[in-house]
Amino acid sequence: DYNWMRYVNMPGIKYIGADIVKPLIDSNQIKYPDVDFRHLDLTKSELPQVDLIISRDVLVHMTYNTIIESLENIIRSGAKYLLTTSFTGMNSNRDLTHDGDWRPLNLLVAPFRFKPIYLINEDCTEGENNQHNDKCLILFEISRLYIGS
Repeated sequence: DYNWMRYVNMPGIKYIGADIVKPLIDSNQIKYPDVDFRHLDLTKSELPQVDLIISRDVLVHMTYNTIIESLENIIRSGAKYLLTTSFTGMNSNRDLTHDGDWRPLNLLVAPFRFKPIYLINEDCTEGENNQHNDKCLILFEISRLYIGS
């Protein structure tokens, strides 16, 4: 939604914003005509060739199967890094019944167990008693993501 990215200072960086929600992309193309916005499905659209994919607050809305489809597509894209949301205080994960629902997701524990390069704590104050203060953006090297059983 470009809600927070519009505040990121990116001189010399080519930013491409993408979302599965076409009306959001259409609206952003009007509001921010100097930014490249594209209607893409993370699970199956051919992703642009980029160095870094930022997937903030996306995987938390997907079932395990859809996460795997998305990660396989991200790997196929040839991008080098993935910066994505993870709740590092969670000791276990649970699957969703339907895409679009929400739960905190920790990519550092089963069934993912990804190895991070860098972690940025968002100092999140959402939830009762700041229960999501473990919300982070975590940087992963895509070539080191292992997807399998």
